[in-house]
Amino acid sequence: MPTVTLKAAPLTGGVSTQPPANRFSTQTTTSDNTLLYINRGMEKRFGGDYVSDLAYTGVYANGQTHWVRRSSDTVYFIVIDKDQTTGNVVQVFGADGVKKTVTITDAAAEAYLQSGTGNSTDVIRVKTYGDTTFLLNQTVVTATTGAAVDYDAITSLVTESSLDIPPDNSADHQVDDYINLTSNQVGYPVGVYKILSIGDVGPWYERQESPHANSQINATTMPVKLVYNPTTDALSLELSVWDSRLSGDELVNPPPSFIGKTLNELTLFQDRLWLSAGQQVVSSQSGDLFNYWQDDWTTTVDSDRIDITLGGSSVTAAEFMIPFDRTLLILADGSAQWELQSLAAFTPADTNLVETTNYSVSKQAAPRKIGNQLYFISDQGRFSYMWEYFPNFDRDANLGNNVTNHAEGYLPENVRRLSTSENNNLVFAWSSDQANALYVYFTYWQTTEKQQSSWARWVFDEDVVVRSHSAIENTLYVVLQKGDELWMESIPITVPDFSTDGSIINGIHITTEVLEEDITTEGDEPLALESSQPTGIGYHAHMDKKVLVTGVYSASTKLTTFTVPFTDSAMDTVVLADQWESRRGQVISSSTPTSTTLTVSGDFSEFPAIIGKSYNMSVELSPPFVKDESNIVTQGNLQLKTLDILFQDTSFFTVDITPRGRDTTTRKFVANRFGSAIFGEQNIQEYGRYKIHVRGNAQDTTIVINNDSPFPSLFTNFEFVGGFTPRHKNPAKR
Repeated sequence: MPTVTLKAAPLTGGVSTQPPANRFSTQTTTSDNTLLYINRGMEKRFGGDYVSDLAYTGVYANGQTHWVRRSSDTVYFIVIDKDQTTGNVVQVFGADGVKKTVTITDAAAEAYLQSGTGNSTDVIRVKTYGDTTFLLNQTVVTATTGAAVDYDAITSLVTESSLDIPPDNSADHQVDDYINLTSNQVGYPVGVYKILSIGDVGPWYERQESPHANSQINATTMPVKLVYNPTTDALSLELSVWDSRLSGDELVNPPPSFIGKTLNELTLFQDRLWLSAGQQVVSSQSGDLFNYWQDDWTTTVDSDRIDITLGGSSVTAAEFMIPFDRTLLILADGSAQWELQSLAAFTPADTNLVETTNYSVSKQAAPRKIGNQLYFISDQGRFSYMWEYFPNFDRDANLGNNVTNHAEGYLPENVRRLSTSENNNLVFAWSSDQANALYVYFTYWQTTEKQQSSWARWVFDEDVVVRSHSAIENTLYVVLQKGDELWMESIPITVPDFSTDGSIINGIHITTEVLEEDITTEGDEPLALESSQPTGIGYHAHMDKKVLVTGVYSASTKLTTFTVPFTDSAMDTVVLADQWESRRGQVISSSTPTSTTLTVSGDFSEFPAIIGKSYNMSVELSPPFVKDESNIVTQGNLQLKTLDILFQDTSFFTVDITPRGRDTTTRKFVANRFGSAIFGEQNIQEYGRYKIHVRGNAQDTTIVINNDSPFPSLFTNFEFVGGFTPRHKNPAKR
């Protein structure tokens, strides 16, 4: 039986649901709570810092959330719940969890958001531009308003073909009189003008609303604004002010085609505010975001609104509009995509509508971009697909790639929210069917060549619901709910230099003498952590909901009690913080926690400790196969002898080996027991190799790597060694 060695590196292929024989050697069956950066390897994801409980008013259930990064110092997120009580429909929290003041400037603006039926997550759309956030209710039918205006009855109205500059000061040309201009004049299109001044210094005229009825867009049926004030760090909810018709009537200058319909979407593109309603896509005037009328009914100019109807073989609605590769990409609620294109400026005459692709798009999760790639979801019944949509310059058209193709069935149905980290090429997907988890897609391009397309899952407590998430710079903010508790955590998504819990990852490791009685234990195995310099505990504490707490010691019970500033009975881990010097980083065994406390034996009240909840990194390896140079499986029997796991910056992990029909054997790696480290002085091993005896058939043996400790683990390579007997097809060769 010839001996074969099968290697896998880098270990960043992520989950594949294909038959094991069809997988790459770097892909796995499961990958929970992992990071898969192509330049590092497979490692346990970083832990979440507790930020704050959120003082949310009302019952948090179906709120639409939206994150705003105004600057590196100003990050806030908005919750819109149309079913909340008046005054609480819009609530805003900073990245520190502190609630911001929202003033309802116009009661009609809040009433607009409360209108109609359906959950806010389904019918409220939110877009932010600068300090203005637009809120759109998809259930409200837009309308025009306004009675006819009799300017002659106000003061005086005369009809003329030209305007005198300045006014001639005659009896019917006095201040506050009106002139109906019937011919265009430079700087003065046809319409009604009010005289402002008759002196030598202007302005002399102000253009007025058309005298005809329904010349106003009803602001109570249109998207409203939430405006941030950087001076007061507060926000105001108000109606948007939409321009009136200034020229003509409903026949010669009709309202935009979205009037009388419900709006689906809005976006800002080419200095125009675009709105969609059914098959209609309409822009404002160029440079005048709230003007949807033709400026002069007798002449169409380049700055006038653009009003387009989607075509095609089926009736579709423009569900999403996204600026994309110098065009406006329109994704319909069916299976069609269009682009609004122009060779020069976007004008009424030069804007072209081009139907490009036909991918199914779910309207439940808004698409998100990373660079020039767009990601969107399509429902497939029992599961979801995620598409990567990008320009294909070779074909002069766009192209979609199903990035869940190799992991079909992994992404559950009912994906309701996507967020992206452009800094780190990550997509986070949340499904209401797996409410306590985030599905994480890792992607990497080298110029025009795709280098990585990998999936993993980040899992929180079973009874926790992820209510919102957003990746901002190198941090993932998550809003979590458990019963009545609602709180925010921040999770580093790149290697942190430090974190608010006092732990670090890039500190300078130094050797510190540790007494045997100071060494904490994992079962019967001692674990000691070196100290670090200049601050921190020498490693990133891989726990969630971390908070720094100073305990209180009771001499009578000989117990130290740590009280956390929230209610959560799942808190289960105590790590000594950096002030403990030689004992820093030690994990202290705790008793069964209450909803607000953890208790440890002994006096640990002198300095703070990091309190958190453990989570498990779990990766089931794919069965290895012997393949030829063409990557074709060689038929035969592979009996595994050993598995070598190559790692770096690792302290602890376990490996469960389960041959079919036999009990599970667990192998435990503890850094201070292996390698060249001196006992008690070093337990984060910078580099190493851990050999495990497997002794099982490759196709019948399940191998799972776990790490439920707060200690780091980073894996770079696997090497299987086994005996392989080829299967000969010719009976004479047997």
